[in-house]
Amino acid sequence: MPYIKQEDRDRLDPLIPGFTACIHGGSVLDIDKDGYYLRTLLRTLVTGFAELKLASGPGEYADAAAQVVAKYKVSLVEALHTVGDLNYAVTRITLQFVLAQKLSYATLAIAVGTLQYVLGIAQEKVKEYSFTLQDQWTPVIGTLRLVISEIEQRLVRPYEDIKIAENGDVPEYEALARVEIGKAMAKAHVLPPLPPWDINAPLKG
Repeated sequence: MPYIKQEDRDRLDPLIPGFTACIHGGSVLDIDKDGYYLRTLLRTLVTGFAELKLASGPGEYADAAAQVVAKYKVSLVEALHTVGDLNYAVTRITLQFVLAQKLSYATLAIAVGTLQYVLGIAQEKVKEYSFTLQDQWTPVIGTLRLVISEIEQRLVRPYEDIKIAENGDVPEYEALARVEIGKAMAKAHVLPPLPPWDINAPLKG
């Protein structure tokens, strides 16, 4: 989850602006219409975190530690101590992209698609390592899945509910909902609500 302790936030928060900084000032996310910079930032963050952890592991990978640190000489990457830290940083950067590009279906699709893209990279990376070292990539994969799930729950689903209220549901969803509600009521032996009628109308039959 991204809800890490305040002392950990105090360690990471000052480093995020530098990580997303544009050479001309401000954040690259402000000009990131198609998610290119978001994709690059998240890939660097996740791969850097995982490879630094691998570099501190056993065997021949321990000898590569200095090279990996040099490759990812980014303060934010080095400051990530746990997968909770990783979740927090990935979540904040992704949400900053959504805020910068304005909340819309297209923006949410890019954000979730980018996270799925980075998740795919992590899943492919697992195949490159021995069984022992795969254990160090597994929490990274789980973290990315949880980030996606939280964004879908807290942003995508409420946004869709707003649009349903504004524009109406998809007809097939409405029809299927009626079928399922009818089945549930029949199973519970609950009669559907009676339609309103005019008490002054003549009786039939």
